[in-house]
Amino acid sequence: MSDQVVDVHAHWFPPGYRRALAEVRDRHGSCESLDRALADGRVGTVPEFTDLDLRRGLLDGAGITTQILSLSAPHVWHPLVGARERLVRAFNDGCAGARDSDAWLRFFATLPLPFVPPAVAELERARALPGYAGVAVPTHVDGTGWDDPCWTPLLEDLDEAGETVLVHPDGFCVRGLLTDYYLDWTVGAPFEDTLCAMKLVHSGVVDRFPGIRWIVPHLGGLVPMILDRVDRIWALNREAVGGDHPPSGGLRRLLFDTANTTPATLRLAAEVLGADRLVFGTDFPYVDRHDLGRPVREVLATLADGDSILSGSAAFDPGWERVR
Repeated sequence: MSDQVVDVHAHWFPPGYRRALAEVRDRHGSCESLDRALADGRVGTVPEFTDLDLRRGLLDGAGITTQILSLSAPHVWHPLVGARERLVRAFNDGCAGARDSDAWLRFFATLPLPFVPPAVAELERARALPGYAGVAVPTHVDGTGWDDPCWTPLLEDLDEAGETVLVHPDGFCVRGLLTDYYLDWTVGAPFEDTLCAMKLVHSGVVDRFPGIRWIVPHLGGLVPMILDRVDRIWALNREAVGGDHPPSGGLRRLLFDTANTTPATLRLAAEVLGADRLVFGTDFPYVDRHDLGRPVREVLATLADGDSILSGSAAFDPGWERVR
């Protein structure tokens, strides 16, 4: 197994962030997404989300040398910029503090979206924090996708810096269809992954900002299943779909993490997308809460390029783990 095993997809709620949720409600008033975050029992009661000593033991047992923390849903779309800034600083500072005491951990910074100038300012601040590894953004920002021109200044900044950007579902739910049976996450989340990947390519974002390394989680949702269909429909409906080249070329320029997989889905993704487009992710602690070794063993047993996938080499420049 590779000496460097990097988990690019894992979640944590720092204590300061949990406190900030209540502080924002008390100071700035509530909103629907803040109410959801405060009601989410995982934020404060599930040990795997909060206990770093427990996490450290699981990482050690699995042979994972670096885990990159990112904010899990629900994201808070508070209408006041001050409220959003308070929350994202609490998260980013909390992760940087964890890095100070635990060299296993790094983090993808969260940003005070949808406020673009404050997001650029927080990005600059977060880059100087210990453990900074890139940025994590939701697959959509309260319904606005990354194909919207409003994000151009932020994308220009990310592109110029050559940042790694992890996108993550925010809870896709079609009332009446996905409301029940936890379908918003079992089915809706892979839809979000798929839609985000398709919009990044069809809109030309991938072409206009080639310096960004995009990581789409969960093997891209449906992308490996529909890649041939996407190209065939594009060929028959070019004027309606848009673009000068088959979409599969753009989709193969994205990265896809291996979270929530089986040997069969890993083989499919490697065959259709290319093993060089895969990076290792666990989605801890939503999956394999008590055994982080299983996803490591699965990658090694299933794919000939398993060591390279585990190392995260496709997502980061050489030697990145020794910086900050």
